[in-house]
Amino acid sequence: RRGPHLDAAGLRRGGGGCPGADRVGGLGGPPGQHDLRRGRGVAEAAIRVRRAAPDEGLRATPASLLTRVLAEFGVERWLAWLDDTLGREVELVLWPLFAGPGTPVDRAGGAPGIGEFRRVALDVSACALRQRRVIVADYPPLNPLLGAAGVPVSQLWQCEAGVRRLAVQADGSVTPCHPLRHALDDLSVAAVEGFVERALSTEVAARMRARDAEGCVMCSARAICGGCHAAVAAGGHPLFTYDGACRPLLDEARD
Repeated sequence: RRGPHLDAAGLRRGGGGCPGADRVGGLGGPPGQHDLRRGRGVAEAAIRVRRAAPDEGLRATPASLLTRVLAEFGVERWLAWLDDTLGREVELVLWPLFAGPGTPVDRAGGAPGIGEFRRVALDVSACALRQRRVIVADYPPLNPLLGAAGVPVSQLWQCEAGVRRLAVQADGSVTPCHPLRHALDDLSVAAVEGFVERALSTEVAARMRARDAEGCVMCSARAICGGCHAAVAAGGHPLFTYDGACRPLLDEARD
């Protein structure tokens, strides 16, 4: 249950009865953006739930779409706003979803460009220097830029799709992650028992673990990046080919 319908009981169910469980949930920024996208009053409901989480023995890490509007507002400033609003220091997850013009992400605040990504990298690095953790998740080609800005390697998000991460789609197919709809197994025709082992033993999963996609093998950033197969597929390219989308980010990191 999400949005204004998520209450303390929902928090407990979401944590699965596990003390200290973290229920990562959306809270878009800067202030006003969440209601703009979701409807009036939804932000306050989300804030109320996150304030109540510690009383339920849970964490409720806020997650925000990394849009151009948020980048211009400033990640450090947004984190300070969250601390003040939630009444405690929090970690923050940023989702830099790959999206082009006219997509929902673009309409939600504009897809960031190189300039915005550079500003975000400097902001995240400044947070790390103050021992504040901001995770930039689900798009590892940003890691070289974050690393060049001074974000410790230990804080760079690593994609585990096909490694330890799998997604079960609505049709029963098992894929490396939700955006990458390449079936590794199919629960609609196969037994549930053993599906993790079956999926991870496929050739596609093995190649994802090896990080040997075209354009990645000789790349100096391979160890901290590894590419994003979902972004490649979303662009209409075959798996394990090179779409060139990471090149501007790598060039910016080297500069």
